[in-house]
Amino acid sequence: MAVGRETTPPEGIDYQFAWAEDFVAYRPIAKSAADFIVDTVKQHPGEITIVAVGPLENVADALRKEPKLPKLVKRLVLMSGSVYASAWSPGPVAEWNVKQAIADAQAVYSAGFALTIVPLDLTTYVRLEDGERQQLRDSRAPLPIALESLYRLYLDGPAARMTLHDQLAITETEQPGAFFAQKPTLPIVVDSEGFTRVDGARGKDVSVCLQPRRDAFMRHYIGRLLATDGSR
Repeated sequence: MAVGRETTPPEGIDYQFAWAEDFVAYRPIAKSAADFIVDTVKQHPGEITIVAVGPLENVADALRKEPKLPKLVKRLVLMSGSVYASAWSPGPVAEWNVKQAIADAQAVYSAGFALTIVPLDLTTYVRLEDGERQQLRDSRAPLPIALESLYRLYLDGPAARMTLHDQLAITETEQPGAFFAQKPTLPIVVDSEGFTRVDGARGKDVSVCLQPRRDAFMRHYIGRLLATDGSR
């Protein structure tokens, strides 16, 4: 585990940090996250796929340290952006991961990576329903039980649903294109407000995952969770 540069949490407070304050089973390595990315990719040129499911400070810092990073990386997959409508909005919004580090997102999106994004356009339609959560509870396996417990802590009421944003990006990394009906290549640029715009003049080519195959993805996702005994 490598740690990136210090950043300012939204509104100056990071309530999630309290959950990890007493966790000492794993400690970060001395090398920074950006240095770790650069060194690892240089050791395995053309072999590494990077997946990022948060703001892009670490990837941008690695890019600044090694401008050739896009040519050294096999693929970059992001849970990032909002291109069209979503279940939450009739049009694009400034997606959180982009808006929290706009300059870093601009650097990464424009760098020329073999880039795929999994945007709000589809992730907002994939939520863990009651029956699926019950499958996790009924499994009695440590990992699914722990995960479902975290869902209950995260949600604000019995009717709330966990939206599987990051899980979709991880699955796209594992099985490219398998769980989306469309995956067009679009010229995308990040504007000054954090919107990911389609712009034929200024945008760089980005593969954009759209139209989730929700049931197929959920069978795969839950199947993977239930297959583990919690030791990994």
